[in-house]
Amino acid sequence: MPDFTQPSEIAREALRRLAMNRKPPTPDNYRALYHEIAGTAAAEIFPEKSLKGVVAALPRETAEQSRYARQVESAVGDKSWDSLKSALTDVFARMGAEQPSWSTLIHDLLMQLDARHARLTAAKKREALDHVLAASGTPEVLYNRMQSLLRTWAHAPAASGGQDAAESAADGKTAPAGPADALAADKSAAPGANAEILEFVAQLIENALGVLLVDTPDLAREAGELAAAVRAARSEDQVGAVAARLKKFTYRLQFVAEDQAELRTALLHLLQLIIENINELVLDDQWVSGQMALVSSLVSQPLNLRRLDDVERRMKDLIFKQGNLKKSLNDAKDRLKQMLATFVDRLGDFTATTGEYHDKIARCADKVSKANDIAELSSVIDEVMRETRVIQLNARRSHDELIEMRQRVDESEKEVARLQNELSQASEMVRLDPLTGALNRKGMNEAAEREVGRARRQNARLCVALLDIDNFKKLNDSLGHQAGDDALVHLSRVTRETIRPQDTLARYGGEEFVVLLPDTTIDDAVTAMVRVQRELTKRFFLHKNEKVLITFSCGVAELNETEGDYRIVNIDKLTYAGNLESLGAGLADPRHVFSQTDICDRAAIDALFAAHRPAGIIHLAAESHVDRSIHAAGDFIQTNIVGTFNLLEAARAYWSSLPDAARGAFRFHHVSTDEVFGSLGPTGMFAETTAYDPRSPYSASKASSDHLVRAWHHTYGLPILVTNCSNNYGPCQFPEKLIPLMILNAIQGKPLPIYGKGDNIRDWLYVDDHARALRLVFERGAVGATYCIGGLNEKTNLEVVDTLCALLDRLQPRADGQPCAAQKISVADRPGHDKRYAIDAGRMRKDLDWQPRESFESGLRKTVEWYLGHPEWVANVQSGSYRQWLERNYAQRG
Repeated sequence: MPDFTQPSEIAREALRRLAMNRKPPTPDNYRALYHEIAGTAAAEIFPEKSLKGVVAALPRETAEQSRYARQVESAVGDKSWDSLKSALTDVFARMGAEQPSWSTLIHDLLMQLDARHARLTAAKKREALDHVLAASGTPEVLYNRMQSLLRTWAHAPAASGGQDAAESAADGKTAPAGPADALAADKSAAPGANAEILEFVAQLIENALGVLLVDTPDLAREAGELAAAVRAARSEDQVGAVAARLKKFTYRLQFVAEDQAELRTALLHLLQLIIENINELVLDDQWVSGQMALVSSLVSQPLNLRRLDDVERRMKDLIFKQGNLKKSLNDAKDRLKQMLATFVDRLGDFTATTGEYHDKIARCADKVSKANDIAELSSVIDEVMRETRVIQLNARRSHDELIEMRQRVDESEKEVARLQNELSQASEMVRLDPLTGALNRKGMNEAAEREVGRARRQNARLCVALLDIDNFKKLNDSLGHQAGDDALVHLSRVTRETIRPQDTLARYGGEEFVVLLPDTTIDDAVTAMVRVQRELTKRFFLHKNEKVLITFSCGVAELNETEGDYRIVNIDKLTYAGNLESLGAGLADPRHVFSQTDICDRAAIDALFAAHRPAGIIHLAAESHVDRSIHAAGDFIQTNIVGTFNLLEAARAYWSSLPDAARGAFRFHHVSTDEVFGSLGPTGMFAETTAYDPRSPYSASKASSDHLVRAWHHTYGLPILVTNCSNNYGPCQFPEKLIPLMILNAIQGKPLPIYGKGDNIRDWLYVDDHARALRLVFERGAVGATYCIGGLNEKTNLEVVDTLCALLDRLQPRADGQPCAAQKISVADRPGHDKRYAIDAGRMRKDLDWQPRESFESGLRKTVEWYLGHPEWVANVQSGSYRQWLERNYAQRG
């Protein structure tokens, strides 16, 4: 047998043997023959591409997850099964390891912090704890170091007498005047007592329990006294006394809760008995049955505010409608009674007239019997004829009146029957469309008002879908109106059976239906309505037992709180990053006015103030990219500092001329950045009280503008607001920013440049969340206050690019089958590159009830889909100056 040494020879021989042995030409058969001929061991091919996709999808929300993901990613990069096995074994071993007892550790640590030790002041303990927290990068390291610190404190000798106070004085500094430190420095302070926690307990007792105990004034009074005692507690004895009172109060509170539960059960049972008795008493009054069924359904199910609100509105509408119908029914019955009374009166009159006639005839007969000649008979005959004509006329008139009355009685009886039938159906017809059973227009308006109010109170989402039948007029014309009505009933029935119980279906008019979808994102709403359309397609509409193909159209929209009655004057210089196409339909909206103006042009700004008389200003204009500020700092000084100064002066002059009411309502809202605070270490977050520490020309210019705005408030009284936001991203963003730059480079097959190791961390805020926050601050923010706005999405630049690449691999994979991440390259880091930004948005949540709605993943997907769907916008925005900037900023750093 010849020896085959060349790979090509081995390959040909393997194919020949496959054919001779009549084996299927599968990769496994070919691989086995190839290695058999070559005399080598068959090794399984490492599925690098598939595993990289798995790695890209791994969660990296925490530092620990990111570390595990990098460990697995490194093993996949080595293309080694052994390395991958070792990495996965390590990950699962750590996951299965016993978790540290953090609760016990923190409890012991708090006890030791408050205990007194010789040569260990409270300030020294805090300093040591701060050092451990700052120097520990992982939970395991932090736990071990905190245990060591705790053992050190526990073995330290206890302090005697006033030693602790003396050592604190000798320490050269006084502890911050916080409640916990005040307790630790006081000899009589209770261990672990915390004034802030005590205040929270007091607020809980006052606010929560005060409402629950409104029917028990004694307990409510005791709750108020107990809250005051909690606030006044400072020493260990006082805290112990309060704890004892709390324990007794809890027992009494439990009894009250049990009594209220029993009372509620008894009331519901009593209400059910009343309903049953009413039903027994009014068996002949069918219009009451709807109300009784409604209330019975309510009390037989768990109560909630949504259901109570809905039933209350339905009952009010029902009572109003039935009241009107009942009045009409009573009026009809009164008319019937009146006609019967008239009939009796007419009958009496006829009887009386007939009686008189008989009397007169009798008198005439007597005269005839006594008459002596024909002349006397002539006068008697004339009288008889006259009376006969009178009675004849009266009889005919009474006959006509009785016929007319009979007709009116028949009509009244029909009206009474109609009203009774309508009353019996009234409870089923409240706010409902009689044909389809969906809500009518009135019911829809009430439901929409209720859901919109709930969405705004709870900061929740609300979507609205419009569903209608295509070519409905043609359907009516070809098959008849009955077929059209049947099609509407079919659509309503299938839709109600497909949507969720909390969703609402209403007939808007004609063939159009509206679906309200509370607590639903726009993507989920689209998915829900696609499901409805598919169900409508599957369940054929039958007309005379024949299938009729009907198509349906649907549109979905989300409640947007940023829309309103404002008239916006949009000022933009339209520099390299300005693009009117980004305004979309807003450009043609009559509430929007665009002016191409430079904020450094004071005369033009004054003219705009005089022409439009604004009620406030939201100042977003700025040169904003750090890399550009490094190459051309002068533009940033001019726009961000001089431009803000001009705008402040123009606003101050205009504001000073306003009437008192308009002056009080005017706001100058200055939008700034978190970069003015400098760079963070591995822990901590920027807040409204963080000291400024700008490190680039851009951040320095923005810090200067912030100081100018606050100075104009304190010096001149200008009513200002300041917001500092984290990194924005979303549709229409100019592609010098990281996310749009990476998206466009990826889909165009260009390198994805990442500064240094890509470990710089930013907090990412979706643009719609930022817009909502800006409006809330502008409308409800406290004058002179600062608000930090963050997305709560800390990501390294490398994590951002990896997540984006994984998303693009699914939405628009490369033609060559390679992963998008293969385009990543590392470039030299930029000067003064801040390591980490992070925003504490606590004031926004507490004062304005705001929080971001978009996670980083959902916002990034919307952003990528927008750029993929708008290639014309991308082509128009990427001008020559933009390409020159790319070349200057990245090519020279490769």
